[in-house]
Amino acid sequence: MGIFLRSVICFSLSLGLGLPVSAAHLPAADRPQNSLMLGSAPSLGASLQLSRRLELGLSGAAPFFFGEDFGNPRYSLYAQYQLLNQNGFYMGIIGGVYGDLNIRGSTQSYSPAYLQFGAALAYDLNRQLTLRLNIVPGISLFIPPQGWLFLPPVGGVALAWRPQPWLEASLGVNGNGDILGLRYLF
Repeated sequence: MGIFLRSVICFSLSLGLGLPVSAAHLPAADRPQNSLMLGSAPSLGASLQLSRRLELGLSGAAPFFFGEDFGNPRYSLYAQYQLLNQNGFYMGIIGGVYGDLNIRGSTQSYSPAYLQFGAALAYDLNRQLTLRLNIVPGISLFIPPQGWLFLPPVGGVALAWRPQPWLEASLGVNGNGDILGLRYLF
């Protein structure tokens, strides 16, 4: 069962790496710990480890990847709980709120509050490389905008590299539009 589960997860994560955009500083199911994050959206974030399995985090971004949304401020607050830590495979649940700050006065495309809830998966390829996949949809609490959002700030896929135990660089995609991410772990 363990080899089958690892194969399925590794295959799923590798499918996500084929996306046309790359990047992220994703909440990490494999590393619930204190950290400061910097993303290329541009975005800034911080996380706080409350227990061995529980992490709280927040981020702010001004993503410029959706055309007319250029520089529209976005916030995200989340909590993540690690459910499984077994032989290099990690699984957790993640949930929180996020929203777009409406600085242009448009009510057609921005919501001040969305819910985000889903699963966080990670697989250690070796001591320095980890694949991450956060399957987290978002849903608007205000109409308009309407319905579901496919990729909120804590959702996405990334390949994380740890050149030092206290530093992590990532390449992937998340809902903020980060292409690259750096995380300082402490």
